Amino acid sequence: MKIAICDDERKWIFEIEKYLEKLQLEYADIEWDAFNSGEELLEKYSEDDNAYDIVIIDIELGNTSGIDVAVDIRKKDRNCIIIFLTGFNKYMKMCFSSMPLAFWEKPLSYEEFSRDIKNAINILLTHKRFFVFKFNRREYMIPYNKILYLNSDKRMICVVTAEEKYEFYGSLKDYEDELIENNFVFTHKSYCVNMAAILSRTTRTVLLTNGVEISVSNSHRQSYEKAYLKYIIRESGV
Repeated sequence: MKIAICDDERKWIFEIEKYLEKLQLEYADIEWDAFNSGEELLEKYSEDDNAYDIVIIDIELGNTSGIDVAVDIRKKDRNCIIIFLTGFNKYMKMCFSSMPLAFWEKPLSYEEFSRDIKNAINILLTHKRFFVFKFNRREYMIPYNKILYLNSDKRMICVVTAEEKYEFYGSLKDYEDELIENNFVFTHKSYCVNMAAILSRTTRTVLLTNGVEISVSNSHRQSYEKAYLKYIIRESGV
């Protein structure tokens, strides 16, 4: 779960960061970046249209309008959650075009912050942008587009990204519909692969972007080939 904080006053950034650190006790995978200007934030979006899941932005950013920055972000990403931080409620009607979730007036209480961020997380999970699991009493939310593949061994599932590996108790079968809906395909009863991570393939294996080669079993070859062809056609717009 990636969050952007954009405010030209450092004290408000520090305040939000303090609240986020507290919220991390409940949501292990929250991470954030802080920006002092709208230009810096938009530069990040020029590199990645889906850079952040939640954007917390001040309406008044020195010479820049936070509203204009939010509108530019919304053009790139229709699904991210936008929350405005402001000391002036007179701007609220001007913000509707960027479809914000909430308006926070300074100073902000932790109760209001926690309520709205948890609401934002629930909305994002409803849109199925995250693979969610629990391990050792902590909840993890891994963006589907960051997962390369999942594999199961007995009662343990391993979730593999380019940077990390996560393990938890469960069965891949229980997540089958959810994974297929998010462009994953089973190449083997114990392996489910993100089709966007396939670099090359043969009739018997797929090579992923991290250099890992995964086998395609005889029993899954036909369904895998059919799903991958549909994915390629859909993504190419043919």
